[in-house]
Amino acid sequence: MALTKLNLAQGVTGTLPTSNYVQGGITMANQWRITGDFTDDANPISSGIEQADTDGYGKIGSDMSVSSGIWTFPSTGVYLLQFECYVTADNIDGLISMFIETTTDGTNYSETSTKEFGVSRASDKQMCSTMAMFDVTNTTTHKCRFSLTNASSDTTTHGNTSKSETSFTFIRLGDTWLILVLIVEQQQKQIVIVLMNVRAVVLSGSSRIKYKKYCYPNGFAWHSYWECFFCG
Repeated sequence: MALTKLNLAQGVTGTLPTSNYVQGGITMANQWRITGDFTDDANPISSGIEQADTDGYGKIGSDMSVSSGIWTFPSTGVYLLQFECYVTADNIDGLISMFIETTTDGTNYSETSTKEFGVSRASDKQMCSTMAMFDVTNTTTHKCRFSLTNASSDTTTHGNTSKSETSFTFIRLGDTWLILVLIVEQQQKQIVIVLMNVRAVVLSGSSRIKYKKYCYPNGFAWHSYWECFFCG
């Protein structure tokens, strides 16, 4: 693993200036849904999918894309995935399973999150959801899909083009994790600090560091200079 050195500032004391880091936030949020009902299993759900577009729907940033039930992310980062399912049953007692499946190599999928719920006779109605957090470090190899199994011709998974009944929500929470090591000189002593909750991004070909708010014991203050390293 390569070690890259970043000289962020010289002679910095006190609080690190905001010009030396990039401020973050939620930069992407999408919601999608199925447009009509279906019966039996769907592994994965692959047809009748649209992005929500009614009743004041709002999105943030770039869109997800889907082909044959395989979802592609618009950028790297840590994502919150939510799968909501609305099912009714008639003349059957059963247990239905819903899955969020992810892959990090583009081929082999694992059940990242799953939920089982029961349906019974007399047109029983059930709404169920499951969630997962997924660190997308490569948009080519990191994908996800949503599946429903153990259904039958007597169960109906509901979809609608004017409101969300069975839906998929994607929220990018932040950048993917990196490890940052700070070497700080304070009063003629070098202090090495490993910061595990620091994120790095690349903008216009130059590496920059995002800092979260830190509280150090005994009123620790930066002195002299910064030398920053991150493993990428």
